Amino acid sequence: MSTLRHISGISIAIAIGVFVLGGLIVATTTLTAYSREPAEFLPAEKTLAVLHNVNSAVLNQYSVWLPELARVPIQDSSTVAILQLNNDQRAVLVFHKQNSALPTGEFWPFFIESYPPEAEELLQHRLQPLMKHDGYRSFSRSKKLSESWVFVRTDALPNETTTYANAIRSLLFQDAESVSLQTTDMHVRIELQKPSSDYTAIEVPQLLTDQPILSLSMGNARDALLRTWQQLNNQDKIVLTAVLQALVHKNAGSTVSGQYDLLPLLSETTELALGYSASGTFLGRLQGTLRDEKILKEKLQQLQASRNSIQPATELLQLQLDTQFRLRSLRMSETPPQDSVQISQQRNAFSIRNFEQAATKQLPLTLSQKLLASSHRSIGYADLAALRLLLEKELVYTVENSLSLPIFPPDTKTVYWLWEERGDTAVIQLQFSQ
Repeated sequence: MSTLRHISGISIAIAIGVFVLGGLIVATTTLTAYSREPAEFLPAEKTLAVLHNVNSAVLNQYSVWLPELARVPIQDSSTVAILQLNNDQRAVLVFHKQNSALPTGEFWPFFIESYPPEAEELLQHRLQPLMKHDGYRSFSRSKKLSESWVFVRTDALPNETTTYANAIRSLLFQDAESVSLQTTDMHVRIELQKPSSDYTAIEVPQLLTDQPILSLSMGNARDALLRTWQQLNNQDKIVLTAVLQALVHKNAGSTVSGQYDLLPLLSETTELALGYSASGTFLGRLQGTLRDEKILKEKLQQLQASRNSIQPATELLQLQLDTQFRLRSLRMSETPPQDSVQISQQRNAFSIRNFEQAATKQLPLTLSQKLLASSHRSIGYADLAALRLLLEKELVYTVENSLSLPIFPPDTKTVYWLWEERGDTAVIQLQFSQ
């Protein structure tokens, strides 16, 4: 009798253990499934964009770039994906999180709305999930499941309506195949896969005068500008070529090439400051470094000679022929002209400026800097309205009052930025004011 009781007790204990273990397995499986993300179902080869945990206001914001979003009705926080169909059309899938306790359906914990309905079939024939896409995996590592952010392939975006907007977007996105975007009221965080280029870490720039227009420092600005140029369409390149040539010829002379003489000066560290003095005089300074002192000297000498040719050295000669006649003659002077722009070199450092001394102040840092200064690729400030007026005055080139980029708040007046390199990604933070 005691043996039966013993066996019975063991059987009950085993049954309880199996039940508890089964419960734990079910609970673990359910929790694991409930933490799944839409990227696990989306096909990497077809996905153009994913907007995570967004509402209708965010969809409306990005519909400038992705017009398919304008027809998506959502009320709560959902994840929206745009997929490329085989017929050159696009589909929109909306992932709604379900509240059911147990897994139901192939795509649990999500209920999916598809526009058009047949687009949901793409989820069943994926070759590789988006979660394994290099860019997406790199961006999503630092994001929480409940965080709102946007993943988008840059080739899915249309050209901007103006050359100015195209140039700004190309400068921010470089040649990245995909980017991550996070926006708040007056702040934008952009992540892109790190470009394979070397750069020299920079210092925080100084604001020139109490009326600054632009102040920036950048490591290897030449590479960033070349990558920007490669992303522009032919029409924008024609417009910008004319604008830049006019700028170079006006300020550096016709014998200097922007591409071959000036751009190499921006290969290492570069600092540019533009502003106005208290009396309204325009002030500008470009300074930086170049390892090869011989090449630097050649470039600066060529620039000085070209500037001298803009206004040939002349002098007024006065001759008194007699008591009644005086002759005045303008002739070439044997002494070089006095240039208002000072070009100097000290070893591998150079400076080009149009003033002796000017008041400066430290650029206020309003953006988070979590890493060492060695990670900083660029730091800067721009008064967009003042910069627009300067371009129109100097180049007779009309720039629109506000950028049409959806990541820029309307009526933006000034912007601070911080560009950092973090492992295999670059992080660009923008802080706006109105």
